[in-house]
Amino acid sequence: MKRAALTFALILSLFLIMASVGASEIMGNDYPNGLDDAYQSTDDPIVAASEDELDNPAVIPGEDQLDDEGSDGDIDTDSSSDSSESTGSCCSSESTDSTDSEGSADCCCSCSSDDDSSFVFTYSATSGTADSDDSLVSPGKTQPTKFLSSNPSSKLVPYRFTYAKDISSVYGKKVNFYVKVLNKQGKGINHVLVTFKASNKVYLAFTNKNGIARITLNYYAGNYTIRYYAGEISGKKKYTVRNYYKITNYKWNSGANVLKNKRIRDNVPNSALVRKMIKLAKSGTPVIEFKGGPGKVVFITAGCHGNEIPSQVAAMKLIKYLQNHPIKGTVYVMPFMNPKGTAANVRDYKGYHLNKNANKKGSISYKTVKLITKFKCNAYGDFHATKPGGKPGKDAVMGTYKPTKKSAAMAKYISKNAKVKCVIYKKAGTEYPGALEDEVNIKGIPAVTCEVISPHGKIKKGSTTKALLMMKTLLKYNKVI
Repeated sequence: MKRAALTFALILSLFLIMASVGASEIMGNDYPNGLDDAYQSTDDPIVAASEDELDNPAVIPGEDQLDDEGSDGDIDTDSSSDSSESTGSCCSSESTDSTDSEGSADCCCSCSSDDDSSFVFTYSATSGTADSDDSLVSPGKTQPTKFLSSNPSSKLVPYRFTYAKDISSVYGKKVNFYVKVLNKQGKGINHVLVTFKASNKVYLAFTNKNGIARITLNYYAGNYTIRYYAGEISGKKKYTVRNYYKITNYKWNSGANVLKNKRIRDNVPNSALVRKMIKLAKSGTPVIEFKGGPGKVVFITAGCHGNEIPSQVAAMKLIKYLQNHPIKGTVYVMPFMNPKGTAANVRDYKGYHLNKNANKKGSISYKTVKLITKFKCNAYGDFHATKPGGKPGKDAVMGTYKPTKKSAAMAKYISKNAKVKCVIYKKAGTEYPGALEDEVNIKGIPAVTCEVISPHGKIKKGSTTKALLMMKTLLKYNKVI
């Protein structure tokens, strides 16, 4: 009898808790302004971690200013987004990917003290079934959730979705996705369970008194589909995450109007971001950072020699490409290392050969090497154009075996996939002392020099396309694209 009484008391307690949750959904205030009012104080749902950890918030480090032995001069910065939103939850427990012998998954949930908030819990779709009496979603599948009442009124039966729209965001920034569940009479339904699936995660959320359910997403750069279900109705929308970007302009007394060079001016891609880089080059050497998620860090430079045009045009086209294509990792692009030389269509910077003085403190090329090491890059590519009869005088990629064998491996990969000549030297700093590639290799960072054949000051047909192909091949080797 004691055991029966204890069991009855436990069941009664659970019933009272569930009734209080339902009551809190019904007793909330009205929200005349729709979604913003309905959720302005709602805590974000906790998202279950999966193997690829898609929902980890990005941490974007600030740009520290360098100094010239101490100071590299003034730095201006510009970025694609504000800092990520930060919200909490009143109660949560983090889930894991592990399952017990019965195949059930640990779930994580969040609930808010806001009377009109959705009750949400989420779990990985590949981790098994949710820890509840009803199996709402089969393991590894998404299917409409069963309506929870045995004899529902037509006013409580989901009839159609509204409010759902395609959403987009920038890597590292949270975004909310809403749906509203209506009955056949066109009224929002309270406390309906909505199942969402995005990538390999499943989210479960109850609607509030206005019939609105919400989830918060924060994924790596990419293109995703959000699918959602309630009762026998379903829908889907697109979720696009663009690469984060930030521009830093290094005022190294290098700035000039590169559009004074007719061949640069005639080959500017149709991109507002590229035009911004050109504008900044008037006062310095601009560098743009793209970040789409965890991965390797690659640095690309062009314009060391101002009259080598194809590589600079290719770098501008690469910026446009990275603006519109998701990446895994980080890419830095410096399209005009020497804007003064580019504007005047001359090889050197004030008569100073930058690719022979990357080991000389204070030079622009030395400061560039310093940036590459500061950003802890995993690979570096310096892009040039070689005149016919010059050295190497052909489409080629150059690397070294020492001190890092990865330089040679990277050069061989680019040679094979971009169909260019491969030249590998035994040791960095021997054949070309003071060269950017050599100095970066000496620092222990795998580096290559890529050349396309074109007369100096001009653009040979196909040379820009070849230079861009080598840039993309460098990124593919490092699994960034």
